[in-house]
Amino acid sequence: MRATYRTLLAALALALTGCGGGGGGGSGTSGAVSSPSAANQVTVTVMQDPDIAGVATTNIPYVTLTVCDTNGSCESVDHIVVDTGSYGLRILKTAVPQLVLPPDAGSSPGEHMGECVTFLDGYMWGSVAQASVQIGGEKTTTNIPIQLIADPSLPSAPSPSCTGTGPDESNLVGIGGNGILGIGPFVSDAGLYYSCGASSCTALTTASANIPVSQQVSNPVAAFLVDNNGVILQMPSVPSTGAATASGVLTFGIGTQSDNSISGYAMLQADPSGDFSATLQGQIYGSSFIDSGSNLNFATLSGVAINSRGDYAPTGLSSYPVTLTPNVGLGSALATQIQVIDSEQLDFSNMAFDDIDDPGTSAGPSGYVDLGMPFFYGRSVAFVISGRASPEGVGPLYGVQ
Repeated sequence: MRATYRTLLAALALALTGCGGGGGGGSGTSGAVSSPSAANQVTVTVMQDPDIAGVATTNIPYVTLTVCDTNGSCESVDHIVVDTGSYGLRILKTAVPQLVLPPDAGSSPGEHMGECVTFLDGYMWGSVAQASVQIGGEKTTTNIPIQLIADPSLPSAPSPSCTGTGPDESNLVGIGGNGILGIGPFVSDAGLYYSCGASSCTALTTASANIPVSQQVSNPVAAFLVDNNGVILQMPSVPSTGAATASGVLTFGIGTQSDNSISGYAMLQADPSGDFSATLQGQIYGSSFIDSGSNLNFATLSGVAINSRGDYAPTGLSSYPVTLTPNVGLGSALATQIQVIDSEQLDFSNMAFDDIDDPGTSAGPSGYVDLGMPFFYGRSVAFVISGRASPEGVGPLYGVQ
């Protein structure tokens, strides 16, 4: 989710009121991925969130999960965004109104823990609370810290350390759903934590170095009993003109069951930041990543026009080779490609597209190619959690098939 929603909130806000012409066919529901058949699998669906009016939830993958408070009361919550670029469950406080989820204690008596999580285009603010999480047939073995977004028990987000990072996305439209399920290749989020009184908050650290991992918002998968070393997200292919919906499968565990082997996948070791290098048009981007929470690909292309939506607009459907190589450790070069089409030729009553690309960054060690949700269609992508062993190696690892 490092680059998520810039286009969702800008260009795609036009989609429900001004669809591009010339899309033609491809408006049916995509297929080709079997439905979940085991306790460690759950359906992931790209679709229009019916609760978000006027903004297309294009390329946003959703799951339904259950959250339980420490008293044992539970609520099922739908339209939770599956995000392999962040870590931890973040859910709107209004999405779990029946649960008793008091904020964790802050550093001083009577104060509470708050967190500001920042993305490339804004921030989310909320409290940190203890809950158990169930997804499909998997459940955390203990209560874990989750973030309650827009929790009214906290004062306003601190300024400028939090609010100075961009617009407030602590709402249904900003999130693109009722919450975010961060299941990338790390256990905890290393966010910005605060101890909050009635009217103000004090930063506990600037980089979570002083916050124990056990108190940080954390990846629920890491707290499952057996299938706790990573995930596989498999999505069907979609037509170049898009599909109304697309349903895939999220499988928990790597090499722990008969359904989660990644033998034969191309493996890439991630560096301590979760990144690898991507070579595109002869330029190297040393901080690249694969992120289902980014609703587009973000990759800088030279010699390609940009349309009024801010998307690249080649003449006709075009493919651009990308070579992925690890910055450290395991893996050899992986040759792949991104597909790009002029989005103004698409019908945005469809929700699933594999060929929309926006400008990324300049090349260099800190530049990135963000392989977002379009990259997942027609592929299985595995994420091995940092420090967790799998038959293919110790995470953080990416696997692509």
